[in-house]
Amino acid sequence: MSRLAQYLAYHRESARIGDIDPSYAMLHYLCDRFELSIEQRYWLAWLYAMTYCGASVFYAYNEFPDAENVDVVRLQRWWDASGRKAIITQTDRRYVKANNLFVPAFESYRLWLGGRSQAEHFAALTSSPTPEARHATVYASARRLHSFGQFTLFLYLEALHTITPLDLAPTDLDLNVAHSCRNGLCYAYGLDEWLTVAEAPMPAAGRDDILAAWDDLRARVATAVSPAPTIWATETLLCAFKKFQRDGSRYIGYYLDRQAIEIAQLADRVRDGVCWDVLWQFRSETYGHTDRAERLLPPARLATGGMPPKLKARGHQRTRQVVGDQEFVLL
Repeated sequence: MSRLAQYLAYHRESARIGDIDPSYAMLHYLCDRFELSIEQRYWLAWLYAMTYCGASVFYAYNEFPDAENVDVVRLQRWWDASGRKAIITQTDRRYVKANNLFVPAFESYRLWLGGRSQAEHFAALTSSPTPEARHATVYASARRLHSFGQFTLFLYLEALHTITPLDLAPTDLDLNVAHSCRNGLCYAYGLDEWLTVAEAPMPAAGRDDILAAWDDLRARVATAVSPAPTIWATETLLCAFKKFQRDGSRYIGYYLDRQAIEIAQLADRVRDGVCWDVLWQFRSETYGHTDRAERLLPPARLATGGMPPKLKARGHQRTRQVVGDQEFVLL
């Protein structure tokens, strides 16, 4: 099987089991189960952009369910006393904890709203007739938000599109700076000569090859994957495929496993005031029994030990089967 065929198989199976950014499915579930208002949905999207962790969103929402009622003094007190220590952020948002940016970022968000409700604010930003134009307008405006760089804006607008009434769509990826998914694309198309280290720009000599591969992949996944993926989803899968090719760390099911660990860890850290059973119920109602790590290990074990090597090996074996080569060799 060619590497491109491997990528398409990897993408299809990840989509089938729900292993593409499963936090969005969790946020959808919370919005529907608790019949959240439009204002609360906008609030959850911002919280997700601050943490890139669905379980952390649920924790913060339980403390502060409505953005308009947040008292900054109380927010700072919560952050200093327990929020900063307990909350989980993924790699691209870890500096929020490291540099104490959560409260200043909220103050920036409130200032950005300009005294309007969130719904009023976004309505004023999204009068353009197409999802692409609306995406461009919101992106340009949200760049003013404190601590929101390119990647955070990318996932923030995806969250807005996913759980609020906004219909947004990016038109493309800036592959000059999106180095992780660019490397995944190079792996998929056998363009190994254009692989780069992290943060490096697109090699000038490989630009035509890389852009041609990107155009080809977008056309292929539109028909090869069901439902047809968004640019957001394809970016996620290319990043994952890069890490699978590089060191095997992103086996199919990895993100579902990580979600289970996040829930278990937060439930261990925050034992009062949050009904964590809601998130386990979400997983039980959403994913197949073979894709839920909590069926194989008690949450207490997941919280303290993470995913054991034996279960990771199971994920690697499954992925090798999906890509069609039991002897698949990591590059």
